Amino acid sequence: MKKLLILTILFLNLISCKKIEKLSEFSLELESELQIAADQSINVPIHLAVNEIILDDEYFENNDTSKDLLEEAKLKKVILSLDAPQGSNFNFLTDIDFYIEANGLPKIRVAWKNDLTNDDKTQIFLRILSENMVDYLKKDKIFISADIINDEQIDRNLQIGVNLSFQISGKALEK
Repeated sequence: MKKLLILTILFLNLISCKKIEKLSEFSLELESELQIAADQSINVPIHLAVNEIILDDEYFENNDTSKDLLEEAKLKKVILSLDAPQGSNFNFLTDIDFYIEANGLPKIRVAWKNDLTNDDKTQIFLRILSENMVDYLKKDKIFISADIINDEQIDRNLQIGVNLSFQISGKALEK
């Protein structure tokens, strides 16, 4: 009994001396869009213009952390949706490479899909890079772009919705 009491006291003393760090973990969903102009060449890489996404501090504060306390940010999914015009599908597309960049950081390919088939899809889930992208999300804004190869003529302007989902972890704000 005496040994148990001594071990309990030692254990309590040990844990009271260590600072326990609270982490905040959450998913961050970002949305944007890309445009494809009509009358593009076939089987030639087409660069889709860069689009800016503002990374508001509120995204992080709502999850009890801040950009400077972020430790890890991994891309969990990239979904492309053909939003307009109505009735369109991705049959024209054979390959897509999706990029993220930020001021002072290199442009990196973070998602892709190759050898797409003509199956009338209006939504595509891209393969993703699993590296830590925390440095990009600590910036005030990121820029997205894509390179595509199409095997069919694009006869009208297309609007593609982009949904990015990140799994974030960081130190929690002290309250």
